[in-house]
Amino acid sequence: MTRVFFVLTLMLTCWSVDAQSLRKAMDGYFDMVRSGKSTRIPSDILQAKKTEEVLALLPAYAADTMPVVRAQAYGVAKAVGLEAASTSLRQKAVRLLVAGCRDAHKGNVGMAIRALTEFDRSSYSDDAKDSLVSLFHRKPAHIDKYMLLLGYLELTTVRNDLREIAQQKDYARKDRWAALLALARMGDSFATNDILRRVQKLPVTDDVVYEIFPDLIYTRQQAVLNVLLDALKSDARNCASADAEQDTRIPCGYRIMEQLAPAIQDYPLKLDASGDIQTTDYGVALQTARDWFAKHPDYKILKDRY
Repeated sequence: MTRVFFVLTLMLTCWSVDAQSLRKAMDGYFDMVRSGKSTRIPSDILQAKKTEEVLALLPAYAADTMPVVRAQAYGVAKAVGLEAASTSLRQKAVRLLVAGCRDAHKGNVGMAIRALTEFDRSSYSDDAKDSLVSLFHRKPAHIDKYMLLLGYLELTTVRNDLREIAQQKDYARKDRWAALLALARMGDSFATNDILRRVQKLPVTDDVVYEIFPDLIYTRQQAVLNVLLDALKSDARNCASADAEQDTRIPCGYRIMEQLAPAIQDYPLKLDASGDIQTTDYGVALQTARDWFAKHPDYKILKDRY
């Protein structure tokens, strides 16, 4: 009995020392952030074994009076949350970021929304979703990005609100477009058809490929993605080369095959860390993508990621 008591006491002592060390490290880091000296997160804060303790300490920094400190608290929540092995820890990180959507600083709200889009849907608890819906009715900053987040999560209770925004001229064009995209992501056929009606009139150019096609991929609707597949098949040289030193035109399919990769199940091409196709021959890679879609007209679309 004495031995067991000794072991338990030793464990509690070690835990207390470790917790104090972590708090000291976090206080030191956020003091540097507060003074404008550093925003790089120290490695000892990012250790996987400390994720739960870090998340428990973060709300105090997320409530700081300085926007930059709150911003870095959201940054830490994102960093440790995305690396967390358990769903419950990822959900804790998401809840903190959802709270960040109520931040008084618009820049911090935008940061929190962007961070939330990097978590898969299993990382969102029911209470986090309810909080997002509740906040939406108060019209948060960056409402266009916020609506896209709601669409990704398929929070259909806001569908009528999105339809109203999509049709009201009082809202900015980007907000009306975002509402349409969010509705399409939820499977709304009217929104999907409206998007198709608009984009099918557009010529495939650099601007369309870089500005519009990512929005179309976001919808995860096959009828919409087929617009990209039609462009993928074309040999028309309507896009500029990625090499700034070459004043040449190339088929837009080279960029489109990269854009499609994260959205298609069993896609034959893989992306590297920078988002480029892993290949030594882009011509072969493009033909591989074309051949694969020809053999898989009923391709499966991945919806668990933003």
